[in-house]
Amino acid sequence: VCVPPPPPNLDCGDIPYRGFKVLPPDPHRFDRDRDGIGCER
Repeated sequence: VCVPPPPPNLDCGDIPYRGFKVLPPDPHRFDRDRDGIGCER
């Protein structure tokens, strides 16, 4: 998954992807629990 950098700031509701691998940095904070998986909930 490739998500553009901010701006704009995006959240999980703004993208159609769930459960994807997050690599640092995480400027959109998709990986809230810092386990490396974005938008789990």
